[in-house]
Amino acid sequence: MKKILTAAALLAALLLTGCTEANTMSVTERAEKLLSEVEFSGEMIQPEEENMEFTLGFTADGLTEYAVYICGSGAYPDEFGIFTAETAEKADEIKKALEQRVKTMKSTYESYTPDEMYKFEDSFVKQHGTTVYYAVTADNSTAAEILG
Repeated sequence: MKKILTAAALLAALLLTGCTEANTMSVTERAEKLLSEVEFSGEMIQPEEENMEFTLGFTADGLTEYAVYICGSGAYPDEFGIFTAETAEKADEIKKALEQRVKTMKSTYESYTPDEMYKFEDSFVKQHGTTVYYAVTADNSTAAEILG
């Protein structure tokens, strides 16, 4: 019984440490970690700030920190981002825009590269307070752990 309690306590400590690590990392550090731990189909690039509205559906105005990467060639749906907004309203705007982007990408890639559709199966757009993050990758569970 003592071994089971010790194992449970250790597991709980490890889980809490993992959550704490993600929360103490900057947006840039999380993005770099994701780039190093998940395999992407093409070269990942950061869109220019002035192209964010065209690419993602919202501007960088009202953001305190962000990191976003997309497949540079556009041949693959791989992309992810994390955004910290100044207000809840801006965070809501970002979430809605990203949900629409993922929906549009899904319909585009369905006929363009159907073998890449598995990346959408567990893709996500999540919001915690004023932070919004999303991913369409080959390993969305790892992306969620790192970005969340």
